[in-house]
Amino acid sequence: MFRILHISDLHASESDKWKTDSVLREARKKLVEQCSENPVDVVAFTGDIANRGSRKEYDIAEQWIERTCLNKDGLNLEADRLLFVPGNHDVDRAKRSVVAKALEATLCEVKNQDDVATVFNDKASRDALFDRHWQYKKFIKKVTGKSLSTEGAWTRCFSFESSSIAFHGLNSSWLCRDDSDQRRLLVGDAQLSCLGEDIDKGDVSIALAHHPHPDLMEFDEDTFENFLRNHADMFLRGHLHKPDVVNKETSSGGYLEIAAGSLYHGAKAPNRFNIIDISRSLTEVTISTFVWQNDRWILDRNAFADSNDGLGRYTLPDRKSAGASKENQREELTAGIIRTDPFLNAEIGDGEDAKAATDSPRTNLLNRFPRFSVKATKQHAAIRHDAMSRSEWAIENERVLRLFADWGSDPDAFLASLTQRLKNDGFTTFLHARCGNVVSGKDLQTRLSKYAGTSAVELGAALRSEDKTILILDELSFDEEFNNENSSLFATIRAFLDYCSNLSVICVAHGRVPRNHLPSGVVPLTVLDDADTREYLENHETRPVRLDDVFDYSRIRRATGGVIRRIDDFVDAIRYTDFDGAIASIAEHTNSADHDLPTEVIDAIAMMASSEEDDHKRAYSLLSVLCILDHGETLKTIKRIRQQSPLWARHATTLEDAGILDVSPSVASNIEEDSLARSAGGEKILHVPRLIRDHVLSIMPRDYRIELLKKTCSVFFGSDWRVGGIRPKPRSSEAGMTSYIATSNELCVIRSVLLEAASGEELVPCTGEEAARLALRFTSYLNSKGLYGEAYESAKEALSIIGDSHAYDSMANVRDELKLLAAKCARMVGEHTASIRLLKETLEVSKNAGLKQRTKAILIAMALAYESLGMEHEAEETAEEVVRMSGNNTADYLQAKAIIAKYNCNSEGEAIKALKRLMQRARGHGHHTVGDNIAIEIASRSSAVNEILKQLASVRTRHDREYNFVRATIRRIETLLNSNRLSDISTLDREDLKVCYSLTFSQRMRGMFNWCNRVIWELANQSDDEDLFFRLYWHSSFFWRLHQDVASEEKFSRKLVERFPLPISGPTLSPAQLTILRYCSARLKTLSFGPTLVPLN
Repeated sequence: MFRILHISDLHASESDKWKTDSVLREARKKLVEQCSENPVDVVAFTGDIANRGSRKEYDIAEQWIERTCLNKDGLNLEADRLLFVPGNHDVDRAKRSVVAKALEATLCEVKNQDDVATVFNDKASRDALFDRHWQYKKFIKKVTGKSLSTEGAWTRCFSFESSSIAFHGLNSSWLCRDDSDQRRLLVGDAQLSCLGEDIDKGDVSIALAHHPHPDLMEFDEDTFENFLRNHADMFLRGHLHKPDVVNKETSSGGYLEIAAGSLYHGAKAPNRFNIIDISRSLTEVTISTFVWQNDRWILDRNAFADSNDGLGRYTLPDRKSAGASKENQREELTAGIIRTDPFLNAEIGDGEDAKAATDSPRTNLLNRFPRFSVKATKQHAAIRHDAMSRSEWAIENERVLRLFADWGSDPDAFLASLTQRLKNDGFTTFLHARCGNVVSGKDLQTRLSKYAGTSAVELGAALRSEDKTILILDELSFDEEFNNENSSLFATIRAFLDYCSNLSVICVAHGRVPRNHLPSGVVPLTVLDDADTREYLENHETRPVRLDDVFDYSRIRRATGGVIRRIDDFVDAIRYTDFDGAIASIAEHTNSADHDLPTEVIDAIAMMASSEEDDHKRAYSLLSVLCILDHGETLKTIKRIRQQSPLWARHATTLEDAGILDVSPSVASNIEEDSLARSAGGEKILHVPRLIRDHVLSIMPRDYRIELLKKTCSVFFGSDWRVGGIRPKPRSSEAGMTSYIATSNELCVIRSVLLEAASGEELVPCTGEEAARLALRFTSYLNSKGLYGEAYESAKEALSIIGDSHAYDSMANVRDELKLLAAKCARMVGEHTASIRLLKETLEVSKNAGLKQRTKAILIAMALAYESLGMEHEAEETAEEVVRMSGNNTADYLQAKAIIAKYNCNSEGEAIKALKRLMQRARGHGHHTVGDNIAIEIASRSSAVNEILKQLASVRTRHDREYNFVRATIRRIETLLNSNRLSDISTLDREDLKVCYSLTFSQRMRGMFNWCNRVIWELANQSDDEDLFFRLYWHSSFFWRLHQDVASEEKFSRKLVERFPLPISGPTLSPAQLTILRYCSARLKTLSFGPTLVPLN
């Protein structure tokens, strides 16, 4: 969910400070307590921060906001998560100039928006009126670091899941004069026009202003009301000091108006604030109102008269996009499911067909030229199919391939596999020229002449009469000459290609592959991802490594950084130790990377580490923080870790210029440029290559590293992480593949803390117990958010360290809790066998310790896992044991009875009746998750479409948008498709399906992902959505490769080819779609399912 803290009307006053201190101090404690499990995403302050608009009042407000919202001991937010609009008390009435008073009098008499615009759009008039907000402006600048406009409306967008939420800030106080302003205020159409195209940004749109619209002049109230109905889903306000919620829905549009009470109206007054939760589906809103009563903050259970638990629950009015055409719906589904790959957007030219080879004798000139002689290996042939297919296409069609090889990517091994495949295409000669310091066409001619022992012209003549030949130009510089196809370097290469019809050229540059973009046509060769790491290990010629748990391959990739030489080290290590020992041995030998780094990089790091120059010191400080983290991080976050040494963009530039740092765009944390590719215009991600990171850590003093680790924990988890508190800071998702874990840096930090705590060193970041409980709390937090894949990986990481270190021998209780969590999450992601193994390991210990509640939890999880594996006898037997241990009508009892009912009934009808009775009991006793489980089981057994939809609807209307929401959503759409009811699939259904695909993919729920993929494929088929077929296959293939799901990969590869049979005549497919077909063909060929189905020419 997306959580908003809505506060208003603080009325900070110097004279009342002694009264407000206790109220605000307790408010801070209550907020930290309420948001420990579900952190706040945005704070919306809807005016009256001060009492009289004076500087000292804003100083009081700033102190509270700093401690409460920005501090590590508070909500741990970034400053850009604070949103403000001014109220009438934010006007410094002592600043009312003669001009301002005259303008006020004029505006009191206006009758239409044109007259308002005449004043508002005149800069001198506007300045005279808005100068009264001058202390408010200074306060905003000081707190947020940004000059947030008070003179016109503004828009801020925040990413949430695969959607965005837009906030529109409006100034309703720019005409405030005194305490009798009702019906005398203006927002003004001129101010609303400041929103421009941003007015319709966001999947959910929330307007912020201080005053209720009846305080506006009547003609302006109509304008403002129309704006809210047409462009806002919610309107958050203050002013009246009374919390209220009004659902304003009419045939012309609607919105939800939410008013906050006064944060401080008096020491004994019923002060209030709201916490607003927006569901994952962006359709439901839950409001919690807290009130100051008897000198403490409590949930106001009287705020919502019809609520049993004191919470207000509302459904947002119909979305503004509800009338979108079916064509647009298809485009939205396509865009939401798969983010655009930069390569898919690149135009792919037709190229020039390779000319027929001519038979001619070899000349003695070429005998002197070095040959490429690296031997291809099985493990290298099994990886990088995308780069391989693109390379083959470039050679076959354009006869020139530009490769950019990352450090540690082993380009020679890739070239060996490529040349092996090219031999099958008729190439017989592979020449290899090392071209270091070659920067122009003239340099290249000179270098080739030296290798051949003759002139470039005679070399060309020899090549012209040769059979099909590859010329590899290695170690080129990645500069303008390499990137520009019109450079003198490529002019020389083109001259050879035009002259020698049987020649093709491979250009290889080495360095750091830019993380943002490469010139069109350049094929990047990077370190291995999770999928390629697995295939490399399983096909290794020295010692194939096959692991039962797919998550372990991800751990290997993280430990080695995807560097092939490191992966080979792991293969060597596992011959002599177990898995965790091999992982540990890789982590212990970080300084072995030095010889992989260029000398100039090592020298630059040494210079910064020893320099007394301030900028060099700070650049090295920035580098040190980044090396504590496995993954990239924003400068904004790093500044919070190193607060005593301010870091700026120029320090990142210093590292980037030295070749030490990669800078790449990220999803904008507050501005969303495009729903499809959100990488433009956002906060930059700073990333240190793995080899550099290992080198820096190997030379970093231990006390410095421990101090950085402790500060990083405080920023990521809150300042009380050592005593069991945890408040993970909101993180915007990164652009790119959604399979990558969003919490990578958190997992990296926890792993480091666990290892250091168990190191036996005198200086450690915390005790072993504190480290273990941090791991447990974070894993529990991920599980509570429905991030089962991440929670499973977190638990496995922690268990691999806690289980192998004697420092944790006394913490069996924490270890068993982690195992139980890991087992539950393993079942969610489809690892049922692993789930049962973990549960069995903890069951006897729990029984012997007399832990009845934990024993029941283990048994019910085990019964569900047995059921998923089709082991009916074991499932029933385990469920019966739970029933014997549980009281009637408890959640465990009812879930166990539902499992037994499936197998004990004589017919489907009898089983459904029994399940319905149990479902009603579960709902009646508040066990909604159990009720949802049973409802989905009833739907799976029913044959009547309407009955199925009815049961699924009861699940989909619950507020839990996680595991059961995914199952119900996929089942609903599958049912409608199977019933030929495509027209009944609504926009909301499609949006829900987007969420399901992203969640099952990112959390690696293997079985449900394949199910979701099948349903989307059928949806594309019935909708005749050609583009969705291609994008779905392109994205899903990564998941199948990662999990070695050969059957699914083969099935959908063939379905794609059958859907678009060859040969393809005419321009029916785009270059991107043809690229996907080539990739599909390469995969089929590699997996030996059959001959190549798509010609590469």
